[in-house]
Amino acid sequence: MVHLLSQLDELILPVLQLSNTYSWTITFKNKEHVLKKMISILAFCALIGAFSSTSHAGIGIAGRAGTLGIGVEVTQSLVPMLNVRGGLNWFNYSFDGNESGVNYNIDLKLKSFTAMLDFHPIPLMGFRLTGGIVFNSNGLEMVSDQISGTIEVGGQQYPTGDVGNLVGNVDFKSTAPYFGIGWGNAANSRIGLAIDLGIALQGSPQVELSATGVLASDQTFRSSMNREVQELEDEISGFKYYPVISIGLSFKITP
Repeated sequence: MVHLLSQLDELILPVLQLSNTYSWTITFKNKEHVLKKMISILAFCALIGAFSSTSHAGIGIAGRAGTLGIGVEVTQSLVPMLNVRGGLNWFNYSFDGNESGVNYNIDLKLKSFTAMLDFHPIPLMGFRLTGGIVFNSNGLEMVSDQISGTIEVGGQQYPTGDVGNLVGNVDFKSTAPYFGIGWGNAANSRIGLAIDLGIALQGSPQVELSATGVLASDQTFRSSMNREVQELEDEISGFKYYPVISIGLSFKITP
């Protein structure tokens, strides 16, 4: 099963190599408290925007691609140097993995909504500091093929005919605080680049694994499955800090 993770690593390795040129030191002792604060800030800024003069509130759109998938987003200027952004991202990718002679059909499913607050410390420049939330539905779905022989589950060998198909899911927390930097201001520039580099704190991965064969209800086999789940969660624990890197093109749609 661990070999499957190398397939996912191959998809994100170029991103990780790029993000390793930067360094973040993050202290996040009370996620729920910070999340409530972030929502309050976004709500306050949205209220400001609602009372802003439309002649001063620039609005822009952008298309982008990155580690969250293919996305579109809308940016609105709230007050000078402060923008709010909302985006939708999605991407599906299927690939095969092999471990101990067993083939697995794996679906990587990326789907998220982002709510961001951008601060531009230098007027009329694209550089920005960003904080916000990624509403996260990203995950993996895995289904094994049935073959003859045995399969190793949690360090134990079992006949594949008795195991049947192994069915797995990997999920993360549905809300992930985000911190990062970027370049671009869709609400100010008629046409421009949109670049983001940051990290989403999506929490430890949650793995679910089940079998379709007659051993599914066997207590010894279930203990092996629990060990297999723990091994998988330990192996991919690093993804609780998910690198977010994207690049795109933005257009201002207001005068």
